[in-house]
Amino acid sequence: MLTGDQDSSVREGAAHALESAFSQITKKDAAWRDLIGLAGDQDIDVQWSAAIALGAAFQYVLNKDAAWKDLIMFISTMSNGLLEDTAYALGAAFQCVTDKEAAWKDLHELAADKNSNVRWCASIALSEAFNHFPDKDAALKDLTKLTGDLDSGVREETAYALGAAFQYVTNKEAAWRDLIRLTRDHDSSVRSAATSALGSAFQYCPIKKLQRTSCIG
Repeated sequence: MLTGDQDSSVREGAAHALESAFSQITKKDAAWRDLIGLAGDQDIDVQWSAAIALGAAFQYVLNKDAAWKDLIMFISTMSNGLLEDTAYALGAAFQCVTDKEAAWKDLHELAADKNSNVRWCASIALSEAFNHFPDKDAALKDLTKLTGDLDSGVREETAYALGAAFQYVTNKEAAWRDLIRLTRDHDSSVRSAATSALGSAFQYCPIKKLQRTSCIG
């Protein structure tokens, strides 16, 4: 099979082919397994192509809960350079999962992972999936916790995540205050991200007093 070819460029091409044809493939479970195998390839370009293909293919997989578990388990073994693509794949996949409570718990655990790169990944996935969460208050608590992460990269990504998720947040006052706090972060990248997020969130903030505070503070 081409997915097992000795030439990495052929394996990379196989990943692209599976992504393009996945919706038309009859044996989708087998094709999904092939992509999972390619995502664990030794070649970084093959891994990257497979990670993107997994996100695109997820909606067509028959057993989405099992496929979700595959993605979650794969996070811990994935190289840091691929985490972003996998995070977006998780976020996009969330709406297709039938057991959203269990899936949310998985993301909740990723947000508390000891590896800062995994926490960073979780902040992206939480943002992408936020409007589909059954308990948005609990999801916001996860993001709020990440705003205090020791890793500035996690705080930066969480600021962007809050801005993107803000329109779906039920407790907008709490989320707004989180963003205001991040504008005073000691890291300039975090402050920049928080400022950008405030701009994205501004139209959804009903609390005029808080809006004025952000503008003059």
